This record gives sequence, C-alpha cells and structure tokens, in this order.
Amino acid sequence: MYASHTYMAFGYLFFEKQDFVQAARAFYTAVATREAIVDENSPLLAQALNNLACCLLYLNKRAHALNYLRISECVLEMSLEQHDEYVLTVKRNIQCALNQPVYV
Repeated sequence: MYASHTYMAFGYLFFEKQDFVQAARAFYTAVATREAIVDENSPLLAQALNNLACCLLYLNKRAHALNYLRISECVLEMSLEQHDEYVLTVKRNIQCALNQPVYV
C-alpha cells in the first residue's frame, strides 16, 4: 500500500509542475498497485483513477479519461454517499471532460 501512496505523491508533484505525462505515469502505476492490493470497490482505487483521468484530459485523451472517470464514479457511488465530496468531484470532472473541445 505504501508504494501506491508514493506513486500518488509523485503524481501530485508532477501534476503541480504541469508535467502531465509523468503525472499520468505515476497515477497509472498507483492504479495498478491499488488494483492488486485493495478491493475493486475501494475509494482509494477510485481516487487514483480520477487523478489519472485528469492528467489524460490535459493530454487531450478525452475518451480514455471519460472511461476512467465513469469507472471512478461507479466505484464511489457504490461505496460512498451520493453527495459525498469525492463523488461530486468526479461528477464535475465528467462534466468538464464532456465539455472539453476535441482537438484533431
């Protein structure tokens, strides 16, 4: 579990520096690590998926980002209250992804 926290921290650092490729790599590794050690309905996994999706949005990978956001939303809705802060954040991120212009 500590490894996933480390990768999440690296992801946050890279995200803050706007290095979205490195942030996405770190969050993807956190997702893979958390998938191996926590329940698939864990909010910890949903958090990592949400963060990965945010990086993908900045990299203009909207379709992939939406898939991860919808998975995150389903996981959070099963494990948390409908009006929980995390659930609402993912819903806002989905709306942002749907409203994002498509670059060709």
